[in-house]
Amino acid sequence: MINKYIKNHNEYRNNCLNLVPSENIISDFVKQGYISDLGHRYFFKETYSTSTGIVYDYMGAKHIHEMYDEVTALAKRIFQCEYANIDMHSGHLSNINILLSFCSFGDSFLCTSPDVGGYPGLCRGKLPKKLGLKPIYFPQNSVNGKIDLAVLESLIEKQKPKVAIISSSITLFPIDLKCLAKLLHEFGIPLVYDGSHPLGLIAAGKFQKPLDEGADYLIGSTHKSFPGPQGGIILGKNSQSGIEIKKSTDFVCVDNIHLHRIAALGLSLHEFEEFGVQYAEQIIKNTQSLSRDLNDNGINVRFEEKGFSESHQLLLDINANDHARFTSQLEKCNIILDNSGRIGTSEITRKGLKEVDMKTISSFICRVFNGDNIEKVKDDVINFLSDHKYLHYVFN
Repeated sequence: MINKYIKNHNEYRNNCLNLVPSENIISDFVKQGYISDLGHRYFFKETYSTSTGIVYDYMGAKHIHEMYDEVTALAKRIFQCEYANIDMHSGHLSNINILLSFCSFGDSFLCTSPDVGGYPGLCRGKLPKKLGLKPIYFPQNSVNGKIDLAVLESLIEKQKPKVAIISSSITLFPIDLKCLAKLLHEFGIPLVYDGSHPLGLIAAGKFQKPLDEGADYLIGSTHKSFPGPQGGIILGKNSQSGIEIKKSTDFVCVDNIHLHRIAALGLSLHEFEEFGVQYAEQIIKNTQSLSRDLNDNGINVRFEEKGFSESHQLLLDINANDHARFTSQLEKCNIILDNSGRIGTSEITRKGLKEVDMKTISSFICRVFNGDNIEKVKDDVINFLSDHKYLHYVFN
């Protein structure tokens, strides 16, 4: 029965237009790592030099050590940094590691409010409550995203947060990190930029460069605008960045780091080094084109005055109840969105779609919005996708 469910899911999603900004797909080249023997193995990173050579905690790991070191080096090169921790199973776990590294029970930390798209996992009542920590939200304008530094300085003096995490599920535009970092560093507070959503754009140099703009750490998921396996990463500008992080990694946040994921991440990084810039540029073009087409045809998209978006996602201006009904109707047509009002272009760009195709996708969405026949739209979506079955920006 399980095989049947897998087969049905694969066939169904292969005929769906996926516009979820949190998702992407890996290539057959990357799958070589994911389905390899590495998925069965253990490995500890620590090695010891003795008179007889290198001793491993698990025997049979000599090629694993070589692979791990190369993937780490690739991450450092692509993100232009001196420290890379590739052990995290998810972006959420990267956040946990950061909190455990810099905070103790009862401490406070700064993060982005859910009212302006902040990551739900860091909000009050979720992870911080279980860790005994107090989240303090940045005083951030809900319209332009600007942080009021004068108010923030007062908050810091009163609450004495141990770390600051910029972490948003709605990442449309770069933010001013330089002024924020300057203020935080005056109080000795490290700044962490959660780039889960724009990580691929950051890697390609097409969004912003947090580590060059004052952030002490760049963390994130490796499967959104970056087209890798599901997992997480922690990056630091300096080689000393890992000193605190290591205390909360081995046998705290992770034990078995899932070596098949590490291998797949390495192959993704290798592929991205070759094709990432072109891929990121096309993602942004597609986002802006789809935004304009939707907005011009009666579906309001936010931030028209700013060009809609500079990332892999756009934000519809529809109230929550209407949006839930709308996404339900779209799903019946094999068009997949989430219920947050976001639309993402990472996966459709991976399928080789360009600006002219955004007009077609916009027409599908608008037809559903205007009450067109569901079955007819679904047939048109499936026919359209039949010409776009292969991934682009990948090694053959």
